[in-house]
Amino acid sequence: MKKYFLVLLCAVVIVWGIGVRFYHVDEESLWSDEAYTAIFLRDASFVDLLTGNAQDRFHPPLYYLLVEGWTSVFGDSEWALRLPSVIIGIFLIPAVFWFACSLTRNRSIALCSAALTALSPLMVAYSQEARNYGLYILIVILHATAIWNFWNSPSNRKFWLAVGTGIIGVYAHSGFWAILAAEAVYGIVQMMSLHAWKSRNAWLQLIGPYLYIGMSFIPWFLRSTYPRLLQRNEEFWAPPFAFVDFGRLLSEILFVPFFSFMLVLKIVGILAAFGIVGWLGFSRKFSKDFVYLGLLILIPVTMFALSGEWLNRYVFFIAPFLYVLIARIIHNLVRAPWGNIALSILLLLSVVGAVPVYQTAFSSLQKEDWRGTVQTVRGFDDGSGRIYLNKPFARFPFSYYYNGSSDVRSPQVVNITELPKYVKSMRDFPWVAVVYNHPTDVDGVLLNAANQVFSNHEIFAFKDIELHVFQHPRNP
Repeated sequence: MKKYFLVLLCAVVIVWGIGVRFYHVDEESLWSDEAYTAIFLRDASFVDLLTGNAQDRFHPPLYYLLVEGWTSVFGDSEWALRLPSVIIGIFLIPAVFWFACSLTRNRSIALCSAALTALSPLMVAYSQEARNYGLYILIVILHATAIWNFWNSPSNRKFWLAVGTGIIGVYAHSGFWAILAAEAVYGIVQMMSLHAWKSRNAWLQLIGPYLYIGMSFIPWFLRSTYPRLLQRNEEFWAPPFAFVDFGRLLSEILFVPFFSFMLVLKIVGILAAFGIVGWLGFSRKFSKDFVYLGLLILIPVTMFALSGEWLNRYVFFIAPFLYVLIARIIHNLVRAPWGNIALSILLLLSVVGAVPVYQTAFSSLQKEDWRGTVQTVRGFDDGSGRIYLNKPFARFPFSYYYNGSSDVRSPQVVNITELPKYVKSMRDFPWVAVVYNHPTDVDGVLLNAANQVFSNHEIFAFKDIELHVFQHPRNP
């Protein structure tokens, strides 16, 4: 591919990616996670975030520090809160190009990967969300590229780049440790395949960056993570560490017939994919970049798949790796011999079989779009199911329908009968509950159920709830 033509295509891809990320970025009001970001920042100062006096229940403080500085200059509107994620999402496009180019040494594959990232609805959605997910994806890609470049041609500059991106990653998102584990497994596989496990320099090159990354996280671990692990309360996502947990995990794997078909499919898919990647790595019949890419996908999927449904959402960060894999397979279909094509397809099928957990991440972004058929009413946007009040922190974005579906961008599915239990788990910001009846709910069954639920003062005694119930405009 000629250089000037490649530059032109890259520019088109980036401009296209910028356009779709800015398009309607503030059309919808903040949903629950974004509202959590806004209210958390409202109540926490920069110093509190830096010292750990203000702590997110789930994640380290880096994203909040960035957005706190940003909003102090640009305000806290939907546009201002989401703009950092938009900018991060734009930088993700060249980052994926860099990763694919470093991995495959093929600019056509890199361009295809960047284009898939630029136009991916999943990546666009996280680029328009006032949460740390976009930063998480970007740092994962940057660190995976940096550590790959360091291992293949070591230098001081590459070493510190790998260390720096790793430190940023562990302070950006709690799920970053999964990618570190995947990289470490690849390093060990490569050392064993090259019979370099007796080399002191090889071990130092492998573990050196992780020692610095781990030591950098010790202050925050002692200040925040470890005390929360000791609390073992239901509000913290991490399970308590105990040997019995490992025994339960082993029993679930060993006694597969006693569990669901999805668990069987999940484990078989994971084992098949690991077997293929391991065989490719040790037999040297496949390029090491493909083995690295496969492990970057499979290790996090395995960790999150076995950790429970709550963490399954965090598997979305491997999406750019999948785009590179797809671009690589397309390239093999065009250029490689039939043996590589067969192995490529087999690896892709194994990955698909190993990740039914993707459903959780992807289904959260499927919208029931009523816009175009419903008029927008002053005071609330009927199309997106959100209410707009005068105070930006007083709006609550969930709407509950008779069929059990929840907010169009929410990963939770909440039936009206389960609403009390769900409300108890959301204790971090004031509620404005918005209840719509579905267009087919002519008799008002949902409205009556919602009124009964919210009139139970015993359930909601711990929280002030403002209830707004609207008749859907499509009802007669």
